[in-house]
Amino acid sequence: MEPKMDGASSSEAVIKRQISECAHRYEARRREMSEPRGDRALQAREEAQIEILVHQLVQSDGPVLRVVRRLESADDAGTLFVVLRVLAERGFFEEVMGLAVSLSATPLAGAIADALVLSWPKEETAYVRSLLRHRNGLVIAVIAQLIGTKRLPLGEAMQHALEKEHREPAHAWLGWALGRVPHPPALPLLFDKLKREQDPQAATLIATALLRNGHQPTLDHCRERLEHESWPRQLCAIAGDAADATRLVAALKTVTVGPDDVLAAGLAGDRAAVPFLLDHLDTDSGASYRDSGASHRVSGASHRTLVTTALYLLTGAPLFHADSPKPKTAWAEDATAWRQWWQQQGSEFRAGTRYRLGRAVDPAVLLDQMASEWLPRALRQVAYEEYVIRYQLDGPFEAHLYVARQQETLSAMRAALAERETPFTPGAFYFKGALLPA
Repeated sequence: MEPKMDGASSSEAVIKRQISECAHRYEARRREMSEPRGDRALQAREEAQIEILVHQLVQSDGPVLRVVRRLESADDAGTLFVVLRVLAERGFFEEVMGLAVSLSATPLAGAIADALVLSWPKEETAYVRSLLRHRNGLVIAVIAQLIGTKRLPLGEAMQHALEKEHREPAHAWLGWALGRVPHPPALPLLFDKLKREQDPQAATLIATALLRNGHQPTLDHCRERLEHESWPRQLCAIAGDAADATRLVAALKTVTVGPDDVLAAGLAGDRAAVPFLLDHLDTDSGASYRDSGASHRVSGASHRTLVTTALYLLTGAPLFHADSPKPKTAWAEDATAWRQWWQQQGSEFRAGTRYRLGRAVDPAVLLDQMASEWLPRALRQVAYEEYVIRYQLDGPFEAHLYVARQQETLSAMRAALAERETPFTPGAFYFKGALLPA
């Protein structure tokens, strides 16, 4: 006969089960987000359940803090996420930051950033500011992600951190955050770091931040490095002019075509890219590309899948998702079907006009790309960066945030766009809100 648990033991058992379930759902959400085309409806359901469980734990009158503090040394991301959420929601900010500092150099850093973004109050900037002076660059990287995502007004403090910090990944994430929290005095220093940066992902983060700030020398620098490096291709596609689009299409004619070439051609939006992309559908090597550089790359996709994605980005062809209503299996890779569709519809696409999802691109089209159920998270994020870079419009959108938060932000961005008195010319090239010469 099993011994009966007393009230305290029973309460602790309930709390442990809630923590375990919440941790499990957090891990499930992370797995879904790691899929090239994750099910966002499933992700949203997991997120809703996570918030219910966190709320129950925070509001509990039982020994929740005692149980949570016993788990501070947990070595799994899900449990640490729950621990940090509960402590932050209860107001134990110093304890939360202490854990963040001690664990930022581990594989758990992602869970720390997620928890801080969800539970850290925007008005509590003192702890955040102090940690920008930390000697550990990994700590600074986590804090920079919090600042950028929450849009905390700490631009000057980040500039001071950037002046002292030269180790990866701190300066890259500080740059990323300065793209969301503009601080013009920091731009010369950030540009200097870009010119010396050799890591493709770090360079992409820094260059994107500078372009979001309307920094023209960065676009010229990307053009220069385009000759020998692949990471600037997508940035030239979402920030450049008609000449850049022509160069990106020409890259498809070369013997060696990589993932950045393919996606950049789709993002450039020039109809001239379509015949070359169709040719690449016939020559799939079967290889899969892993994320080895640009932060906006679609990781784990085959060459043919990337070509199909680029074609869909440009044409919006309905056959892209004709086979299934589910994004995971919605990749039509039939070259014959694509050729037939283009033969019938290609005349609708005009030379000299930029297209995205089959429409002359403008801010409204980019908002649709951000909301797309058919595109990978990386390409929804690219649309947001382009929205800011080309049109100098903004909103606190990030493709890694909760689905409900993304939807709320997109609704607000659509409303703000509708109130603009001066429209943008569809299909034209813009930079920093200004129309570029044809």
